[in-house]
Order: sequence, then C-alpha cells, then structure tokens
Amino acid sequence: MKSFGSAEEFLNHDHFDCACLVADVHLGKMSGLELQAMLAARGGAPATILTSGLAEDEMELEARRLGAMAFFPKPFDASALLDAVSRALAPTAP
Repeated sequence: MKSFGSAEEFLNHDHFDCACLVADVHLGKMSGLELQAMLAARGGAPATILTSGLAEDEMELEARRLGAMAFFPKPFDASALLDAVSRALAPTAP
C-alpha cells in the first residue's frame, strides 16, 4: 500500500502497478473525478473507489460514469470500504 499527498503526486509516480486506488473527490488542484477521467482516458486504470464528505447524487453518478467501482459518502462504514477493496483485488476468473 502506498499513499500520496495529491493526485499530481500519484500521477508522477509509477502507478501502473496499482491494482486499486482509493481517492477523495476533493483532492486540491485536481479532483478525484478529474483523476479518474484522466486515468480512464489513458486506459488501464486501476479499480477506483472514490469518497467525498460533500457528496451529492450527481457526483456519485459522475464517478460511476467515469468507471469508479464504488463511491462512499463520508462518513462511511470502514468494513464496506474494505469489502470494496477486497473485491477490487480479488483475482478474476479466466
């Protein structure tokens, strides 16, 4: 597991070995939604789980449209987040 202080820091890292990304929507200069869109446009985006303390229905819809596998408004149940991470990391059947 690795953590980053910003979306830009993540993008400057060799993130191609990343199987699951958990990010907040409100990250600073670049939002989690912008990060998700950029990764999706590049192809091969990791399974992404987004969170937000200022969640709105439209935000969750946009996150899912961009390919997020899960969206959690804060406060969220930690076990639900861990379940989503486990699903993201589970091997897929051939």
